[in-house]
Amino acid sequence: MKHLQFSLAEKLAVINAVEDVILADGKVDNREIGFMKQLSYFLNFDMNLIEESRKMNQDEVTVILRGMPRNKKQALSLMIKEMASADGKVDDEELRVIYNIFDDAGINS
Repeated sequence: MKHLQFSLAEKLAVINAVEDVILADGKVDNREIGFMKQLSYFLNFDMNLIEESRKMNQDEVTVILRGMPRNKKQALSLMIKEMASADGKVDDEELRVIYNIFDDAGINS
């Protein structure tokens, strides 16, 4: 995949969405943390941005994700799917969160 340039707002919204998937099952697995570190390289962000992303409200995240171009939405879809399976399983709550993110962002899975 070609390296995409995400704006700061897009990075924050993506981090927020990905973290929602991590937290959906109520557990944080070391493999999820490892995948988040990989994302920090791919998206070129400092891990401190995770704290900043937590300050966003859901409406802000939705507006930003919905406004991203198709190629960035496709990348987001892949990131979320990979994160969901990073710990070796995808449970119903993670699926619910994923579907909500896809719906909010205007992504057809």
